[in-house]
Amino acid sequence: MRRRIYITVLLATTLILFWCGVAWLFTNRYFHSRIGEQVQQNTSLSQIRAEDLANSIQKNLNYLAGIPGFFTHAVRVIKAVSHEDTGLKSSALTYESRKKLWTSDTVLRDLDQALAIACDNFHVGLIFVENAAGDTIAASNWNTPESIIGANFADRDYFRLNEKGLRGEQYAVGRQTHIPGLFFSSPIFINGKFMGAVVAKTNIPELTFLVKQTDAFVTDKNGVIILSHDKDKEMLSMAGTPVSQMSTKDKEAIYMKDDFPELQIKPWGDKDFVSLLRIQGEVYPHVMASKALPEYNLTIYAESELSGYFELKHDQMIFFLLLSTLGGLLSVFALGGLLYVRSINAARENIRKSELRYKTLADGTFEGIIISSGGRILDANNRLTQILGYELHELVGLPVVNIIAAEDVDRVIANIQKGADSYVEHQMLRKDGSLVLVEAHGQSLVQDGQSIRMTTIRDITLTKAAEDKIKHLAFYDPLTRLPNRRLLLDRLQQALVTSDRSGKQGALLFLDLDNFKTLNDTLGHDIGDLLLQQVARRLESCVREGDTVARLGGDEFVVMLEDLSEQSFEAAAQTELVGIKILNSLNLGYQLGVHLHHSTPSIGATLFNKQESVEELLKQADIAMYQAKKAGRNTLRFFDPEMQHLINERMSLETELRKAIENNEFQLYYQIQFDHTHGPLGAEALIRWIHPQRGLISPAEFIPIAEETGLILPIGWWVLKTACAQIKAWQNATETCNLILSVNVSAKQFHQANFADQVKAAMQLYGINPKLLKLELTEGMLLDNIDDTITTMFTLRDVGVGFSLDDFGTGYSSLQYLKRLPLTQLKIDQSFVRDINFDNNDKAIVSTIVAIARSLNLDVIAEGVETKEQRQILLDLDCTHYQGYLFGKPMPIEQFKALLKQA
Repeated sequence: MRRRIYITVLLATTLILFWCGVAWLFTNRYFHSRIGEQVQQNTSLSQIRAEDLANSIQKNLNYLAGIPGFFTHAVRVIKAVSHEDTGLKSSALTYESRKKLWTSDTVLRDLDQALAIACDNFHVGLIFVENAAGDTIAASNWNTPESIIGANFADRDYFRLNEKGLRGEQYAVGRQTHIPGLFFSSPIFINGKFMGAVVAKTNIPELTFLVKQTDAFVTDKNGVIILSHDKDKEMLSMAGTPVSQMSTKDKEAIYMKDDFPELQIKPWGDKDFVSLLRIQGEVYPHVMASKALPEYNLTIYAESELSGYFELKHDQMIFFLLLSTLGGLLSVFALGGLLYVRSINAARENIRKSELRYKTLADGTFEGIIISSGGRILDANNRLTQILGYELHELVGLPVVNIIAAEDVDRVIANIQKGADSYVEHQMLRKDGSLVLVEAHGQSLVQDGQSIRMTTIRDITLTKAAEDKIKHLAFYDPLTRLPNRRLLLDRLQQALVTSDRSGKQGALLFLDLDNFKTLNDTLGHDIGDLLLQQVARRLESCVREGDTVARLGGDEFVVMLEDLSEQSFEAAAQTELVGIKILNSLNLGYQLGVHLHHSTPSIGATLFNKQESVEELLKQADIAMYQAKKAGRNTLRFFDPEMQHLINERMSLETELRKAIENNEFQLYYQIQFDHTHGPLGAEALIRWIHPQRGLISPAEFIPIAEETGLILPIGWWVLKTACAQIKAWQNATETCNLILSVNVSAKQFHQANFADQVKAAMQLYGINPKLLKLELTEGMLLDNIDDTITTMFTLRDVGVGFSLDDFGTGYSSLQYLKRLPLTQLKIDQSFVRDINFDNNDKAIVSTIVAIARSLNLDVIAEGVETKEQRQILLDLDCTHYQGYLFGKPMPIEQFKALLKQA
């Protein structure tokens, strides 16, 4: 109901808004046309006014502009400028002197009087004559206080034009009269020589009559309003005109002022009529037209006010409101009629739907429906007949218990008796006698005073099968059909509880197939899968029914034995028997397609009782399995607690090693190297770990862990930087500047793609001589990727870094590769030095190494020299460089410095 009301209101609102939109478009278009007509009329009127005013001003100015030319050839004017030119010189006279001289001159007095008469006759404000210097020598106002005789106007624009032989005109404010006016001038030439000019001025106030009846104004060439119907606008300036760029001096010279506020002309703001303007904040919009008089540098502007603009806008709004109201009422009436018709149709449709509702609900669902009363079926839908295979007429009147499996009847009845609503899973009996698993939801109802029960039936046979399949996939390995890790952990947890309760022990056997990866790589994963499947079947045949065989993944299997002896030694014996049985079974050949294959397992075993955790047991069995692999594979080993202790110690040491890198707990020790003259050659840098609790930790303990975990890379980088820093310190002292420092490099560090760049970066960081750095490499690491190794060594050799082959003679020692490597030195391993006093084989080996080195032009050094006898024998064999405890142990840098001083 609420939804229907909401839709009705929404529809009514939409209709009203639509009609309002139509009304607004109509009124806006109509009044837009009305306003447009008025704007066009006023624009045309303004243009006509501007042109009429321009014509009037032009006629008057044409008359005024001709007056100066009338006097340029007058006898009195010629006589005056000639008289002044020959007898009167103004260049050295002051203004007062000029005024007094020329006012009293009889010749000029005669001209003054003539000009005064002409001024009255021509109806102009002022007529005057200037000499060639721009001084006024005669004027029509000679006998007034405002007389301009003696004043100089050489700076006026019109005078500059006269000097060029042109007629001039200019707006300016009189300097003596202070009356603004338009000046018109004509030059005076005698025999081609410029002698002066005649100037006529018309006062601007005398032109007011031209704009008196018209809302208009006139601007000069600088954009300044010089004449206006509205006196408040005079001396304002138009936006962006030249007056804004003029200097103060120029403004004062022309206008006798320097401030010209801008006439405020802004768009009215009506986007439909952009020509409407707001002038000086006036209330009504205006349109404006202009007409230029270029020959006089004037522009005439005519305004026209749209006084009816607001009345039209007001009429538009009233008209819109009337149309909107009328349309809204019509929309409401139309909608009311429509809704009335729809309500009648909806009532009819509801009646029709109510007649079909029962059939739609009953036959249109995926579930079967039974309507029963007194234990007999009254009605059912088509879905139920499909589930059970009956016709509807066969079901009606049939007792409900007749379609329920006999073994579930009592459970279904008991469930119904618990309450009005019930839920139960049970089997139903089809017409053909087969059973179907269903999910039944029942509800008791009262209809027309009769108690009935409606039960919905859903066939869940396929659902249950899918659930069983999902469960099998979740707990079983799809390849071998053995329990997977999840099911193994669950069963192992239950076995621990059972063992705790019974006191009997159990056992875990962890199996890994030896060299399984080789089979996969050579024959393919399909063959590998066949092997895994056959191994699974053989394992199942080796254990009892209550035991568990599981696959963890890959080639790893686990066998869990339960119900063993309470005595540990007996349980171990029982486990060993099963293990031997498994070994014998898995050692037999496998027919994998066309291939006959032999495979062996490595088995780790551990016993369990109530004391262990699930994860701990798996870890113990895994450790025991690796012990079996170390023992040569294809064997059985029981978990050794001591091995667990060593593993825990190793894990702890790995954790502390990571902290050591962060906390900078390492230190370099230095073992000195001497030549046969007992002169120091340099040293070998050896890393030491100074643990905050354990103290000094030998590299033999932590370097293997660092190699396995990859921590050797940050450690190696630290050693390289620290060694370069020490070389830098030695370089700065005369007694140590030639010492060479050897640094051991691990295989993983050396085979980094950017190893050469790292070494260069470290040397550049400390600015050391590369020849003082020597990298010690082992034979084994050189043989991996020999081409890349040679490339890296040559890259560093080219910048001066040396290479020493460490422990020479204990590895591959291929002369073929040796001659290709850019080595600097061979290092005789201490194992050949230790017994050199009495072992002739060691002497022969050392002699051979020295000979090889000499033939390849390499240095040779012996390490592990601890006695003078060993040193002498080595010297006899032509080995002249030594390192060992005879000369000094590895020591911190401070002790090394002291040793150097002694040396």
